[in-house]
Amino acid sequence: MPETGGPWWSVPLLAGLFVVLGALVAFFSTRASDNRKAKREEKERIMSDSREAAMDVIEAARTIQHLAMMQQTESRALPADKLTTLTSDATTKLENAWSRFQVYGDEKAIEAGTRLMVASMLLKNPGIKERAAIDRSAIFIKACTDFINILRVNASLPKLHVPDLGLIDREDSIEEHGELPEELSRSG
Repeated sequence: MPETGGPWWSVPLLAGLFVVLGALVAFFSTRASDNRKAKREEKERIMSDSREAAMDVIEAARTIQHLAMMQQTESRALPADKLTTLTSDATTKLENAWSRFQVYGDEKAIEAGTRLMVASMLLKNPGIKERAAIDRSAIFIKACTDFINILRVNASLPKLHVPDLGLIDREDSIEEHGELPEELSRSG
């Protein structure tokens, strides 16, 4: 038998080496794919939790807005004890939803949500002049829309267009209604 230049076990060794290398490539490829899938699922879960908490914030804020608007007309005004109870319940729901949202929200969404929270609290103020009530309602609507638009941008959706709500200007608010909180005077 002629000499071929290599030991008889070199071919099985080379085949075994390729099997091990193939197994390692498959393992690391699968591991990387699983890691990407886990990160994507975690991001989707956080986004889902964030959306749910944001919807609860908006719902509670709109409940406060609805209660405030009901008080603007005598025919729809609630008795003081019922209004106090409903407003207290809505405020508690808003605070709980806001606490949950702060866990998941990004910086811009939390900033816009803070303006919505302040606007909601301003609506609760009893005994405000009619003009001030209208202005505070417009501020609330703008704060709510800004919050929704930040959430839409975060979800890769287009912003909602809202026409000018005729918000009071800075000088008018100082002269007639007192200073607006700084977080509400910024545009979203």
